[in-house]
Amino acid sequence: GPLSEDIKEIVDTMLKDFEEAMDDDLNISPAIGAVFEGIKKIQRIQRITPVSDPSAKLIEKGLHSADSVLGVIFTPGEKEAQVDKAYILQKIAERNAARANKDWTLADKIRDELDAMGVELLDRKDGTGYKIKS
Repeated sequence: GPLSEDIKEIVDTMLKDFEEAMDDDLNISPAIGAVFEGIKKIQRIQRITPVSDPSAKLIEKGLHSADSVLGVIFTPGEKEAQVDKAYILQKIAERNAARANKDWTLADKIRDELDAMGVELLDRKDGTGYKIKS
């Protein structure tokens, strides 16, 4: 299904409140509280209606954003273990074909999809590589 506006609003608010707390002399308690409050709100929605794939990716991206500061939600290496390398290589090949055909819209869409998964594409002279964002 499509991206849920309710989920988007919750994630945006969670990250805004998190950032404001961290900007207030690294006030960690309300920062973590903002993350937990966002999770509780998302769980309430999820009990009523399934969360769509785009919404789930947005939630994961938001949690990884907060965790890039905290380092307490995801364990080291967990992100890498969740990534399907064959899928990434397939998407890179599709993107390279789209770029060769000057289909910039599709190429950008593939880059955005991989970015949402936490995969950063690295375009180099010798080809496209990638790295998992931490």
